[in-house]
Amino acid sequence: MSPFKALYGYDPEFHVDVADDIPEREIPAAKDRVRKLHELRQTLREQLIKIQERQIKYYNERHTPKTFKRGSLVKLSTRNLKLKDKKLQPRFIGPFRITEVIGSQAYRLALPQQYGRLHDVFPVQLLEEYYVRDRQETLPLPELEDNPDEYEIEEIRGKRTIKGKIHYLIKWTGWPSEYNQWIPEDDMNAPRMIQAFDKAAKRKRRKE
Repeated sequence: MSPFKALYGYDPEFHVDVADDIPEREIPAAKDRVRKLHELRQTLREQLIKIQERQIKYYNERHTPKTFKRGSLVKLSTRNLKLKDKKLQPRFIGPFRITEVIGSQAYRLALPQQYGRLHDVFPVQLLEEYYVRDRQETLPLPELEDNPDEYEIEEIRGKRTIKGKIHYLIKWTGWPSEYNQWIPEDDMNAPRMIQAFDKAAKRKRRKE
């Protein structure tokens, strides 16, 4: 968008029409000026197209969906983690190794024993690639709050059988509904939530 359009709401139109039947000797300066103006306009138009192409290329490069392979090392966001020391809470912890790819938007991580109470499948939005740097010191993993709930999963919103296996529709804590995912029951570490959902579904069917 041009500054003029941003200010006034429209782009100015510039048209210069010179009759072709006027003898060149009568207005040589005008003819030359019009030619230069048309050349300038064409140059500006070509530059604008190049700028737009660069912007599109930059956007596409920055918005390429993240994907990881089994065995890759990743960092885990602490956005939804309940840590004891919130003042010194780092943005990411790890590295953790991916042990399984769950669909296209979730990954199972090999968690240490101290994080054994966590659900080990995380959405891709919470992961970042881990880069090994020379002489980089790995910080100790922060401690979790005592007796944490299965807080990575905010809510179970559905249940169905997919390819012969029971799946639950999961809403992840802190993420909008657009990121809900069908996760196999075997990949979930939330027995209390599953039990509560199944009981509520049975009560609903009885009322119907």
